[in-house]
Amino acid sequence: VGFQSGDTMDDAFEGNTPSEQEGELSADADAHSTLVLFGGAFSATSSTGVGATVLTLVYDKNVDAQLRLSTENPSYVNGNVSVNAKTEDLVALVSVNFGVSNDTAVNVGGNVLIFQNQVNANLTGDLTASGDVTVQAENHSSIINAIASVSGGVGGTAASGAALVTYFQGKTTASLGDASRIIGQNLKILATSTANIHSDGVGITASVGSAAVSGLVNVIVTSTATKAFIGAGSVVTKSVGDNEIWAGNPAKFIKMRA
Repeated sequence: VGFQSGDTMDDAFEGNTPSEQEGELSADADAHSTLVLFGGAFSATSSTGVGATVLTLVYDKNVDAQLRLSTENPSYVNGNVSVNAKTEDLVALVSVNFGVSNDTAVNVGGNVLIFQNQVNANLTGDLTASGDVTVQAENHSSIINAIASVSGGVGGTAASGAALVTYFQGKTTASLGDASRIIGQNLKILATSTANIHSDGVGITASVGSAAVSGLVNVIVTSTATKAFIGAGSVVTKSVGDNEIWAGNPAKFIKMRA
């Protein structure tokens, strides 16, 4: 079954077809995560007091929505078709160290937070739809890494130190697979991502009559990629450049996706 001059969308659905679907067709993957890790150390003594805390959080997440149809036998849907992959994540790592002594007080703390996620929405195959065809991937992440180290000494030495390491890698992809043939009212391929990263630390020392030392090290490493594309060999009305978003029938350039 195909279109000829003067045909309407309804004409494409007449007769028996290799694969035919009435109503909406969708593939959805939606995941929400909240991870909070809290730790601390407290010391109080008339002599030497030492407190230390090391927190480590490693989290790897994949959200994948795929609709894979035959590229040899056409599929027909009398309605809208959508493939949606979405994730919303809150990851928090918080530690507090406190120590007080009449002599020597030492407090140190370290936080290591490693978070990686991938979100993928993909449609592949030979598809004719009477409605809209949408492929959308959304990735929204909030990351908090916080530490406080406080020491107080009377007549002795007070020292505090804190170290933060935050690593985030996010990948968001919406795509049409290679050699796909898609016909619909409106075709939308959308990839969106947001990342809010907060890495905060403080080292405070106070000493009466002797030395006070404090220090802080804060390291943040991020890598993000957000892509919307049409695979090689797919049927389109004109060439589409890398990271361009096109929509409509006939297709029109909408904007660039960074």
